[in-house]
Amino acid sequence: YQILIKEFTQNAKAGGTLAQNVGKALILLEKREGEEELLAIFAAEVSGNPHYFDKGTTASQLLTHAVCFWKQLDVPYNAYEWRECMQAVGLVSDNIASMVHALGVQIETTEGVHPAYEAFRKRKEPYVLTAENLKVITGAKAIHRMVYVVENEMVFLHLAESIKEQEVTLLCTSGQMRVAAFLLLTHLIEGGAIIYYSGDLDPEGMDIADRLWQRYGDVIHLWRMSTEDYNKSISSEKLSDRQMAKLERLKNPMLCCTAEAVRRKGCGLHLHEGPGG
Repeated sequence: YQILIKEFTQNAKAGGTLAQNVGKALILLEKREGEEELLAIFAAEVSGNPHYFDKGTTASQLLTHAVCFWKQLDVPYNAYEWRECMQAVGLVSDNIASMVHALGVQIETTEGVHPAYEAFRKRKEPYVLTAENLKVITGAKAIHRMVYVVENEMVFLHLAESIKEQEVTLLCTSGQMRVAAFLLLTHLIEGGAIIYYSGDLDPEGMDIADRLWQRYGDVIHLWRMSTEDYNKSISSEKLSDRQMAKLERLKNPMLCCTAEAVRRKGCGLHLHEGPGG
């Protein structure tokens, strides 16, 4: 209702077109009964614009709410949940842009261990997995069932170089968790892996870590994100009220303690040195 009222207030004709297009989309989706189709092709068919239902557009927001009402789903909180929402009605988004960097992961398919990624693993070299690559895998295994996850690319590269003589599984999410990272983590957890996650100790980084913990539970161990770690990396940069507000929704007990220290200091941090830094 709020989305439509805002659009009608700004431009009644455009608001009417928006409502008609989303209605047309729902009719087509119901007729196809979940038959898979690329989101861009579907958007072009409905509106003439392949980017019409791209995530973040007003049309996408309205369609997402409509699909959630239709399929009795919760409104998605992140890109992974949005992708699941679209897939519930057969719409597949771009799987190439979503990626995760990996080191020491054994990728499995219906035909056995994936030979290309296995070559990287044996050479102890990092590689990139996209959501498109992950569509065809059936499982993923970690060395010693332990996975270390960082969000910062420089930390990942430093660690990859430092431990190249050791047998370790390491992932890099590049900040906000993407679909590819969720898919790979799900496979690893289903394969019995324990996840050690280390993110930036600012409100945004703690928010990402907390949502990851809420999604997967205690199989996620937060690594180098304690109050002590924050105090070691604190800077003089003051955090905004908007940033501080993100601390209010944290649920993880350790992060809640760290959040108290952030509130008291009111400051951000230097580039997080990362695991073992």
